[in-house]
Amino acid sequence: MLLLTAMLGGGCVSRQDVGDDLNRGWYLDDNPWPRARPKPLLIGRQRLPTRWTFRREDSIVRSRASIARAADKLKAGADAIEMAISPAHADRVAKVLADGRAALEDLRRIADPDRPPSPEVWAAAVADALIHGEIVARSVAGDPGAPDTPTDPAGRPLGASAGPVLEMVIGYLNERAGGSLLAGMDARGAGRIRQIVTQVLLRLAFAVAGKQPPDSLHVEIGSQLFRARRPAELRPWLRRRLREELLCAAPGLSDEKLRSVLRTVLTVAPATLQMVESLIRQWSNICSLEMELRYLDGDPLMAITIEVVPRRTVRLARLHMIQPTILFRGRSRIIVIPEAPGTGEVALLFEPAPRGATEIRFDGLAYGAIRLMAMPLADGTLREIRMLHTDPCRGRRTLTVTMLMETPAGGDRRRMLVFHDVRDVHIVRDAFEVRTAESARDLTLNYLAPPRRYTFRRKSVR
Repeated sequence: MLLLTAMLGGGCVSRQDVGDDLNRGWYLDDNPWPRARPKPLLIGRQRLPTRWTFRREDSIVRSRASIARAADKLKAGADAIEMAISPAHADRVAKVLADGRAALEDLRRIADPDRPPSPEVWAAAVADALIHGEIVARSVAGDPGAPDTPTDPAGRPLGASAGPVLEMVIGYLNERAGGSLLAGMDARGAGRIRQIVTQVLLRLAFAVAGKQPPDSLHVEIGSQLFRARRPAELRPWLRRRLREELLCAAPGLSDEKLRSVLRTVLTVAPATLQMVESLIRQWSNICSLEMELRYLDGDPLMAITIEVVPRRTVRLARLHMIQPTILFRGRSRIIVIPEAPGTGEVALLFEPAPRGATEIRFDGLAYGAIRLMAMPLADGTLREIRMLHTDPCRGRRTLTVTMLMETPAGGDRRRMLVFHDVRDVHIVRDAFEVRTAESARDLTLNYLAPPRRYTFRRKSVR
């Protein structure tokens, strides 16, 4: 609808010969997965598996037994773990992942490098993130008497099976930060999801502000959250306490690894959690879901393998505002490359099995109107999505999303959709604040379908 509104609001569509643009832009990144290797992942002294397999199980009793066996293997430090997940467990896992993503989104509110938040705004955002983190901890670990912790007939929290996904993400972030996110945690603390989540959120939040959090703050806040009947009740206290600590905190050390983790938290981690959440919400159509973490030359790669029930489909929609519907059949694998070598792009490679398929569909009113009035969008097989985002402190900010696909039509089957958003920002100094403002925006949508390149463009100046 945004694209349709923009088109009707002053944009224009042009058509040119595709020339050599398709040859230069339609390249598939080398699939690095066969060359990548697992690497031990640690949280404190606890070794985490790097491969998790979730299989659909209709019986909640058998699912509970499978989760209990997986917990024992986790304590033993197994490299790979498999568990059966019932629909009730799957619903709660999706809710846990949504709450975890909300905690990261809370941190995004205070991460604008052009406009550092006031201590009050910073404290409010971090308090919300910690509350979401506590909801996650209760869903995964469970607390006696907690009113918002659904359990199975045996009293085990339904969200327990979400713990592995969160621990894999946290362990990956901690390794990217050189171990600084979970530094100082003892063996007992390293095994408690509440202390892990609280410490990670606090260290990231203070890093955004360029400060060093007090060593014992996560223990104090974690204890208060544990004792609260409802986490939201602590919001006023959290805001006041966090503001006090921020004002007297020591400056943090400049750490490129930590800045890299912040970029991951604000881009790759939320999108990955949203992707898994979207798949798990369609659990009745899924046979199995596997997540595996590997490394190649020190760089992390993640593969998400999905096997769909025969004659059914699973849809992945709205990871980005312009994303068409992605549809899975059979068995497919998504390889997530946080920073592609040479370009720094976030790349998603789609690799279907012999009897699988990953399709792209231009569904909905907006794309229907674009297809009717502007460009011949065609459904087809999705091969790759690339995203490149530049966000300097001031000046020009750009976002480029490229989708590579193939249509079943004859001739040249290659198609490419490129969304390019350029924003010029400048600093405004008011009497009581320094802020940034957008001075111009250039929005371009290119669709390459031989022999034509269709371009929609809209420029605005403020």
